[in-house]
Amino acid sequence: MNIIQQIHTIIKKIFVLPIIFYRTVISPLTPPACRYQPTCSMYMMQAILKWGIFRGTWMGIRRILRCHPWSKHDPIDPVPEPEKKINNN
Repeated sequence: MNIIQQIHTIIKKIFVLPIIFYRTVISPLTPPACRYQPTCSMYMMQAILKWGIFRGTWMGIRRILRCHPWSKHDPIDPVPEPEKKINNN
């Protein structure tokens, strides 16, 4: 892993820290409300770690916006896997 990849990994983990705080401190104080599996906070964490800060955050925000009782989306909604890049060296 080169230095740029290491920096990206560290930055992603920094962006996930507030979500971990929410999941451990704030979420237990509120009644369960998320209609999706995985929950919206877990989805956001997974999306950031898989897709990066910008795309993962955007995916998480879209997910939170459709998390309401009238949503017609399937309740089982995992984070999509990024396509593998083919290295033609």
